[in-house]
Amino acid sequence: MQKLSESLGWTLGLTLALAAAATAVRAAVGLTDLKTLIQFGACVFFLSTLVFGAFNFFQKRNLILFAEWALMSVSLANLTTWTFTQWQWQYDFVLYLDAFSRVAGMNMLVVFGFLAVTHNFRSSVLTDLFIFLGIGTIAAILMYVDYMEPIRPYVFFAAFFMFVPFLIMLTWKLFSIGNRALGIHMAITTLLLTYLHSIADFYSIPGDATNLFYNFAFMALTIWAYGYLVIYFSYVALERHNVSLGRN
Repeated sequence: MQKLSESLGWTLGLTLALAAAATAVRAAVGLTDLKTLIQFGACVFFLSTLVFGAFNFFQKRNLILFAEWALMSVSLANLTTWTFTQWQWQYDFVLYLDAFSRVAGMNMLVVFGFLAVTHNFRSSVLTDLFIFLGIGTIAAILMYVDYMEPIRPYVFFAAFFMFVPFLIMLTWKLFSIGNRALGIHMAITTLLLTYLHSIADFYSIPGDATNLFYNFAFMALTIWAYGYLVIYFSYVALERHNVSLGRN
């Protein structure tokens, strides 16, 4: 729990430092819109948590979780720089990687990667590669095949709610091993993500275009930043519990 607080403080500090630097840059190029600047800071905050998680999962040799966190890092890096460049190809690339995670990355891949600490199972590199290729193909079909467009929001909606039982199970496991504080964070994460994905493609927030903080883009970035960090520390907690029981 202390490490979660330290990591949140570290990422927040980095976010504030980069946001301050961005203020000077944006002023120099005439991009001084406050809402855009706030969203830029949220992008950097999310990117910081993703890089932190990707590095640590690589250190733990969990390649499937490393790859998901790394792919999202690439996505957020593109979104962060797109704030300045406004290049369409960058935004299109972000949308594709977002589709990758929404259709199976931040659900099936996380469940599969967590098998290392829930069932002491690690898949082969070849298996991981086939899984990624399969998800990538499905994401491409959803994004670029015209007749899939009407059902795309419902696929994303269904994919997330297939992930909810895992989040609930993870919350229960954290409480069952005595990690009550992290279990509360996991419960909050589950509620926030459920709210976010329930409105993502079906509800427009009143004042979304002008609200500084109560807008979908800012909420999505900050909620997912928090969620990815909590999920990472949940993995660490289960891993340490297994070690204490002599399972690994």
